[in-house]
Amino acid sequence: MAKKPNQFATNSCGIRIRKCCASCIHKCLSSTSARTCALQGKKEEVDQLHVCDHWQMEPSFDYAGSGQGRVKKKDFLMFVMLRRRTETQSIELGIISEEERLSIEDLREEYISQNGNIYYNF
Repeated sequence: MAKKPNQFATNSCGIRIRKCCASCIHKCLSSTSARTCALQGKKEEVDQLHVCDHWQMEPSFDYAGSGQGRVKKKDFLMFVMLRRRTETQSIELGIISEEERLSIEDLREEYISQNGNIYYNF
């Protein structure tokens, strides 16, 4: 069987979005993280690149290219990951309790006070 050529739709910002299960509003994830289709009754696993006649763009894809999204700096993400790892180890060793874990807001404020903005400026 011949492979179907890729199909694309254009969002409101003029960005081409590939038509496939991964970009469809009807996609669902089962409890085992298998991709299923709400229109098919969530019965069978669907390939992420599958496209059917009922495809509709997931609303979040309409924001692609709008400039409303912001990208966090890798340094900030690494900062949070390392702090969470240290906190988890400290909890496992009984040094701190789960309640003493810092909130993401506290981590963000700490990072900003030391390094400035957490977002890239394009």
